[in-house]
Amino acid sequence: MFLLNALKKHIDVILFILFNLIVFSFITNNVETDIEEHLQHIVNINANVTNYPPNFLFYYLANILSLFSSNLKLLYWSTILLLSTSNTLRFYISKLIIKKLSKNNGFKLKPSQLTVLALLLFICFGIPDYFNLFEFKKLYITRIVSNVWHNSTLILLFPFTFLLFFEQYQVFENPLKSKPLDLVIITFLVLINIIIKPSFVFVYIPVTLIFLLKIMLSLGFRKIAYLFLPIILGSLFLLIQYLMIYKFQIGSIQSDEVSQVIIVKPFKYYLYWMPAWYLPIMFLFSYTLPFFSIILKPKILKYKPFLYALCMSIFGLLISIFVMESGPRQWHGNFMWQNIICSSLLFLTNVIFLNTCYLKKNKMSAKLKFLVGIFMLHSVSGVIYLFKIYYTHMYI
Repeated sequence: MFLLNALKKHIDVILFILFNLIVFSFITNNVETDIEEHLQHIVNINANVTNYPPNFLFYYLANILSLFSSNLKLLYWSTILLLSTSNTLRFYISKLIIKKLSKNNGFKLKPSQLTVLALLLFICFGIPDYFNLFEFKKLYITRIVSNVWHNSTLILLFPFTFLLFFEQYQVFENPLKSKPLDLVIITFLVLINIIIKPSFVFVYIPVTLIFLLKIMLSLGFRKIAYLFLPIILGSLFLLIQYLMIYKFQIGSIQSDEVSQVIIVKPFKYYLYWMPAWYLPIMFLFSYTLPFFSIILKPKILKYKPFLYALCMSIFGLLISIFVMESGPRQWHGNFMWQNIICSSLLFLTNVIFLNTCYLKKNKMSAKLKFLVGIFMLHSVSGVIYLFKIYYTHMYI
């Protein structure tokens, strides 16, 4: 009876992981993605041709699940299970964040409401337009999106970025009540982020530092100096990983030429994929909901979770506009990944705020109906993107 009740309680999670298993089974067998390249790297590791890269955790976990096999088919199935589990964790953690933040605002949501909101947020995607749908025929590469299906390290990273974001936000809310365990957890999450994919830490460190400095001005440095520990250790971990990747080329997938981090003319990477006139359209349809939410509900800028995510999004965009790699990874877009994570957090906090607005008045104003309609367009766009992958066997 206990097991039956547990299954009923988490039926959405069970169905969600089954859905992911189906999607990833199709993608790994029919679509050319980064996943293939990552798995071939594991085969090379097992054959002692190369080493684990500094961001090794995906490769190591997939290897463990395959029992350190060099059989690509077995590696595919271990990866399908790993990525499906990661997406399901992200879905579950989203529910917990929505539940917690709603409770902080004085509202208790039903399990069905949590499931629907988390599901709609998960499939959220940039709204397509005539040009990227019919002229460019590229839905992913012409948007800053909130979800991906083609990059194994980013998919594995997602749940840990959500946890890091939320744990750090809770420290901001009660800095003087933070315990040593809280900082240990945050530091651990920073390390996990770095050894999967350091992208989110690029924005986490500077933006969190700014927020902590603001708190420091009101509370005094001595009272909160210990809160800087994750930032300090995270910066050290990041520096070590930078040297391992760019100076010593440890475990590099592209070993024929050395890549470097360089400052470039604004939008160089973006302009490789789309004309300059399209950039405003790309940004507008990528962030339609946050854009109109700020215009129609300006109080959202006082909602700290949203403001935190917004600052991260802005900083992430600045990195992608001015920073690239040279060499064989020049057009890989490795300084774009943080935008995807920040976008998902921005939409998450945006929707929580709008849901709170509805719950406070228990009715839909015209502005709120308009914003809900935009949110639904973002979610429907995610379904369209999945159908696009299915019919074209391409993720771009």
